[in-house]
Amino acid sequence: MLTCKDVAKLVTESYDRPLPWWVRLRIAFHLIVCRLCASFQRDVGRLRAGVREHVASETAGDSNKEIKLSAEARLRIKQAVESHLP
Repeated sequence: MLTCKDVAKLVTESYDRPLPWWVRLRIAFHLIVCRLCASFQRDVGRLRAGVREHVASETAGDSNKEIKLSAEARLRIKQAVESHLP
């Protein structure tokens, strides 16, 4: 069975790339029995939706405007998230 740390990592990865069906199935089983991980999955989804809405509202007036993070910023965010995983 997957650990909560495994599930948290896979949940976040699932938003960036498709996961194999057997991995998705293992995650689904874990989420049935683990309320904390299910809550984490919902929170990540809400966070991503909120960021998308914010970016859409910020760029609505300027279709050529792009918002990009530097490689350093992406690395700092990744390290911060990984250090707080269960």
